[in-house]
Amino acid sequence: MNSFSAVGRIGRDAEVRYTQSGTALTVFPLAVDDGIGDKKVTTWIDCAMWGERGTKVAEHIRKGDQLFVKGSIRLETYTTKDGVEKSNVAMRIEDLQFVGPKRDQAPAQQAAPARPAPSRPSAPPSDGFDESSEIPF
Repeated sequence: MNSFSAVGRIGRDAEVRYTQSGTALTVFPLAVDDGIGDKKVTTWIDCAMWGERGTKVAEHIRKGDQLFVKGSIRLETYTTKDGVEKSNVAMRIEDLQFVGPKRDQAPAQQAAPARPAPSRPSAPPSDGFDESSEIPF
């Protein structure tokens, strides 16, 4: 079974294409990061979503959006016009979810609401110990 899921950022706005028979194909590149700092590596995945669902989702997918995607993945190898053999990762999307903040919100609105500080008593509760007295041992 070929099942792959990832969270990544959209590289450019989604594009809808149609086959000769009229079937819709929505495509977009997804950048998936692995590692941190100097060890961070970005893998670009060519994502494809077939049918009407893809056309509806395409209206909302914009460059920079963060998405969770799930589907099947494969490695495609091809030869360029110059005779150079190249490979790319392709994914057929079965499900996706937006996971980042909405684009139309200001940064202040994106942050979680501040929680009030817990109330503290002005004086600590008495435990019967007087700090001014000597310790009996």
